[in-house]
Amino acid sequence: EKNALDLELAVVAEHGIALDRCENEAYSYCVAAPIFDHRSTVMAACSVSDNSETLLTERLGETAQAVAAAADQISRRMGYVPNRSRTPETTRHSLDRMCLQLSDVADS
Repeated sequence: EKNALDLELAVVAEHGIALDRCENEAYSYCVAAPIFDHRSTVMAACSVSDNSETLLTERLGETAQAVAAAADQISRRMGYVPNRSRTPETTRHSLDRMCLQLSDVADS
């Protein structure tokens, strides 16, 4: 269990998006992104939840982009200077790879 958690946290850290696939509550799907302060410390998160699995299937790309963009905008207002490697644009391009990695973790 701990090894699977460590693997999932590594994937989340790499891509800047976290998914909740009913792990916390039945029929509760969530996409989340961190909000950083001026010291680049995570201070909060921005998330969208739904009781439909389509949030993580058909709507994952658009939802993750919107969540990442909102978290980025809030972070900038908090004085955060973003790292070039993690922007809403790069988040969009890494979603497919992230989903494959997370499904591998879930299967292990």
